[in-house]
Order: sequence, then structure tokens, then C-alpha cells
Amino acid sequence: MQLLRTHSVFKDNATGNLLLSRSKESTLHLEHVKDPNYLGFITFELPGTLFTYTADGKQELNSDEVTELIEQLSDIRDNPSLWTERD
Repeated sequence: MQLLRTHSVFKDNATGNLLLSRSKESTLHLEHVKDPNYLGFITFELPGTLFTYTADGKQELNSDEVTELIEQLSDIRDNPSLWTERD
């Protein structure tokens, strides 16, 4: 069984930092996000092995930013003490 995880990526204009929002497993990103700070989404098909970045906003991440986010998400995934409960 394969479990997909998607994370929407936004840019915080105040700080310049990238913000992640984990989507529910059933969310397929079928609706266009109108937020001008939306940069697309990262999908983990096989955590630690296979992922894709989809530039779906008015702006997009460069390859270094994608790599950095993948590393951050992988670190969080591999360290349950970093997990936080979200609605």
C-alpha cells in the first residue's frame, strides 16, 4: 500500500521564509489556489525515495529551495519528536 503525502508551499512575504501546509491524504490539488504567495506543492510517494514538486502558483521554487524543503520534511518525518498535531 502506498500512502501519498502532499505539502502545499507558500512564501511568507514578511520574513521571506517558506511555509508548509500538509494536505489531507485525499486532497489531490484539483482546485487552483489563488493565493499570490502559493508556490505549488511537494508530493511524497515513497518517503525518503520518491517525491515530486509541482510549480502550481504564480511563482515557483528553484532547485535549491526544493532540495532544502525535501531535507526539512524528511528530517521531520524521521524524528517523531518534531511532529506537531495540526487540525
